[in-house]
Formats: sequence, C-alpha cells, structure tokens
Amino acid sequence: SRMFAPCWKATTVFRPVSLACGVCQATRTVAMSYAFLYTYAARVQLLYSLHPLLVGIASCCLGDALPLRTSIALACSLVALFVMFWPDLQNGFHHETQKDALGDGLALVTTLAVALFLLFSR
Repeated sequence: SRMFAPCWKATTVFRPVSLACGVCQATRTVAMSYAFLYTYAARVQLLYSLHPLLVGIASCCLGDALPLRTSIALACSLVALFVMFWPDLQNGFHHETQKDALGDGLALVTTLAVALFLLFSR
C-alpha cells in the first residue's frame, strides 16, 4: 500500500556505509566465534568490552564534543582497564600458548569491528 512506500524506498537505496556496516558485523561474528575457541571466555569478554572506549576516543578524534559525564566515564574505564591489565603488564603479556595470542588478537578484531560499526551507523 501507499503507507509503506516511503519506508520501502528508504531501505532499497544502496549506500556504501551499509556495505561497510555489513562487513563489520560479519567480521565481528566470525572473529568472536573463533576467539572463544582459542582463548579464555573472560579474556574475550574483557577485550570486547573495550569498544565503547574506542568509540568515545574515535568520536573525539573526529571532532565531536563529548559531554562531561562521558569524559568522566571514559577516564574511569581507562583506570579500570589499567587495574585489570596490571598483572599482565608486570608479566610482560606472556601467553601460555600461541593459540591464546591468536584468540586475544581475534578478540581485538571483534572490538575494532564493533567500534567501526557504531561509528559508521551514527
């Protein structure tokens, strides 16, 4: 009917950003699945939880003004990350196996994919 015609037109227009978002989502799905296979689930979730921090930093770099509460939240998350990674920093990030390093790398790819998706879709 005519009521849904504007919605249909809006969703059928190809935009390069839509393709970029799709690639980010596919990358996130695959990388996260394999990250859980190669390293500890807690470590994957910890690295995955960095994406809000990355989006906030990227937004600052792109010229967006961040509210004071967002800046405070970013600072608190940096302190929390430092506390969580302090034992690894003291030990020099030694991985038990090469699979652990691969899993951590895939978790970081997941984090970057989610951050890029959020930046593209805004």
